[in-house]
Amino acid sequence: MDVFIEKQDRHHRLSFRGSGDRLLALFDINPETVILVKDGQLITSDTMLKDTDAVRILSVISGG
Repeated sequence: MDVFIEKQDRHHRLSFRGSGDRLLALFDINPETVILVKDGQLITSDTMLKDTDAVRILSVISGG
């Protein structure tokens, strides 16, 4: 799997199968601070992912 973490501006290659929640836990990322994108589409953290996927973990920006 190819994982791009925007906050780190880094790509990671890893063997992974599981939910988006598990992927975020692997990188110690709070799921409430990011959104997950796969194939250009937003996905939920309970979406099942596989080795052939490319996922972008993008930071959420909030303001008031």
